[in-house]
Amino acid sequence: MGAFGLILSNRGVLLGATTADELLALGETADGSPVFRSLWVGDSILAKPRLESVVLLSALAGRTRRVRLGTACMSTFR
Repeated sequence: MGAFGLILSNRGVLLGATTADELLALGETADGSPVFRSLWVGDSILAKPRLESVVLLSALAGRTRRVRLGTACMSTFR
């Protein structure tokens, strides 16, 4: 099993750098690769808007089997 984690840019969707579909496809690709062990997304409620982290992680959970999922930083206001 791999030793690397991959941070997905859920903020990049709001900036126009990527799409939600592309993030999910990237998650599936990482899940199929022996290099990656985990997928991470950022979280922020008040600053730096981005796709909602728990919803994105839920979508990734439905499309991956092996990688672990987590938030790179979880807002304390939750």
